[in-house]
Amino acid sequence: RFLQNTQIINYLYETLFIPEQSQNINKHYLAQYIFLLNYALFEPDHANTHTNTNTSTNTANDNDDDDVKHKQQFDANIKMLTNVSDICRDHSFAVTLSENAEKQNTLFEGIQHAGIARGVLIWINYCMYVKSERYFNENFETYLTPLLVSIIAQIASVHIFLRPSVAQFAYNMIYNIGDQTTSTLSTKSAVSFSAKDTAAESMKNLEVIQTMLDIMVFIIQLGEYQLVFEIINKRPHDLIKLDRSLHRHFITQIIGTCLPPLPTQFVVSLCKLLKDDHILAAIRNDQNTSDIVSTFVQKHESLAPEDVKTILSQINNNQQRPLY
Repeated sequence: RFLQNTQIINYLYETLFIPEQSQNINKHYLAQYIFLLNYALFEPDHANTHTNTNTSTNTANDNDDDDVKHKQQFDANIKMLTNVSDICRDHSFAVTLSENAEKQNTLFEGIQHAGIARGVLIWINYCMYVKSERYFNENFETYLTPLLVSIIAQIASVHIFLRPSVAQFAYNMIYNIGDQTTSTLSTKSAVSFSAKDTAAESMKNLEVIQTMLDIMVFIIQLGEYQLVFEIINKRPHDLIKLDRSLHRHFITQIIGTCLPPLPTQFVVSLCKLLKDDHILAAIRNDQNTSDIVSTFVQKHESLAPEDVKTILSQINNNQQRPLY
């Protein structure tokens, strides 16, 4: 029963997948923790289970065979959990992963298992979000972010129950870095200020945020649009923190990659987002984006007539404004 306790499971995950958590823990205890987590998560594969036969002898033999197979699966899962968690607990994970394709493959193989995928996602969140200052100051993102983003996308594709965690991670990253985008001096001292370095830092932040926005769009493409819009609507004032080019990128990616037929609720939710003052300001600021949005909302005017009217009015008023 104690392995059904959420706090116990979270403790095992944090100990096995977060580097700092396991620093003072004996390897013998780590092995026991791996066994316990595997025991709590293990679900035998019944795909090859024998069908019932006519004799009790055959049935007994079949059960013995199944027990052997389940033991083999259990041991294989322990080995995979051990290998993946070892990678995640490595303080030099950035260098290790950049130089070792075998370990990269181990991560991709491991995340096919739901329980291991959850641990890897906890690790990525810790590295990129919780310890974001170290991650970006040491320029890990230049060679590690594409790998981690690929892992995140694969987790979202395979494991439906982890999609809320993936979307929340991307959202947290967007607005954590978004604060720095509005003030690129936030992580620099006045003494070391350099206009060139500040501009480069700002561009780097924009690129990472754009990548996280692409993850949000990918979650929408998987059919989880309600999840994404709910997360955004919980903190609508955070939109003001982002550069307008990011707003335009997000909107045009959604409209350009989500093809008809579109669910009514998706269109209604998107139109509600499009009429946000900050989003509209970004749209009006670019003719191409204005054209894309205008075409989209006109096609779906019957589904959200009031919102479409507001959006088109704002876009048209801006286009008709005389230049002085």
